[in-house]
Amino acid sequence: MNALELLRNDHTAVLGLLSDLDKIAADATRKKKMQMLNLIEREVKIHTALEEKIFYPAFRKAAKDGGDTELVHEAVEEHHLVDKVLPDLKILALKKDGFLAKLRVTERIVNEHIEREETEMFPRAQKILGAGALDRIGDRMSREKEKLYKSWTGLVRGPLHRGKSLVDKVTPLAAKELRVRARAKSKKASPSRKKK
Repeated sequence: MNALELLRNDHTAVLGLLSDLDKIAADATRKKKMQMLNLIEREVKIHTALEEKIFYPAFRKAAKDGGDTELVHEAVEEHHLVDKVLPDLKILALKKDGFLAKLRVTERIVNEHIEREETEMFPRAQKILGAGALDRIGDRMSREKEKLYKSWTGLVRGPLHRGKSLVDKVTPLAAKELRVRARAKSKKASPSRKKK
């Protein structure tokens, strides 16, 4: 599997899970919120481990431009920010107030990080690494991902990620909704052409 495809699938999965939690948060029990948060934490931590151990070093090694290296540094800092927010969400899940606000801020942080990676870093990676290297990196990431799932010691156990986005297995409606939003967003972003 191509590395960028694998990472995009992970992005879709995490955004879908966050969106699902947002939809049920007002009526969900503490137990359900914690289950969802544990699942989100697993997906985020495994994803960031793959990026930081495999993808970012390969990207940085191939990069000749200082701007590319800066993209990696920013992405790692954004990962650290999410690592700090997730425990806060777990604490707030046990309380009555503040959870939904913190969840929505977390969604924004994750969404901005994903957007920056997919619009800035991924096109650069495609250009400087090329399809062959991205396929080899993707294969390595897939093997490592399987190991990480098997060794996960968190509270959530579940299906291995096998070429299909986890969100397609767990939350198909959210995945469809995200794809529709992405298409609508790309149509808005494309410049309109005026007829002369």
